[in-house]
Amino acid sequence: MMIPMKPHRTAVISALLVALGVGGCNRADDTRTTGQNVDLAIAKVDAQAASAKAQLQHNGEQAKQSANHAVNSAKEAAADAVVTAALKARLATDKELVGADITVETTAGHVILHGTTPDASSRFRATQLAITSKGVLGVDNQLTVVHQP
Repeated sequence: MMIPMKPHRTAVISALLVALGVGGCNRADDTRTTGQNVDLAIAKVDAQAASAKAQLQHNGEQAKQSANHAVNSAKEAAADAVVTAALKARLATDKELVGADITVETTAGHVILHGTTPDASSRFRATQLAITSKGVLGVDNQLTVVHQP
């Protein structure tokens, strides 16, 4: 004997059967074995690890270059400070520069002299002291001569 079904039950059952059929159709045909899937996953992890390693090496090289640049800049600044201090001492103790008001700036071994001297010979003497100082690569004499009464 056949059990009578209500129309909405028939529709629901039909929809379920269609959904199951469609769901099965959309499924990818994966013929790989479990071992192959594991090998594929390992290969992906290895590739990501290699990429991360390369990025870390690159970042390490950049950090090394930055550190070297900072060290070199610090060395240059220290060398410039030594040149400036030594030249200031020479200028302050030179008997020909009495009455001169000279400031010294040093950048990468290049000295700039600012200020005033009482005469042209004092201005020239300051240049000579600067150019013959250890570590000086060049001198820009911006001293002005101020004649004193």
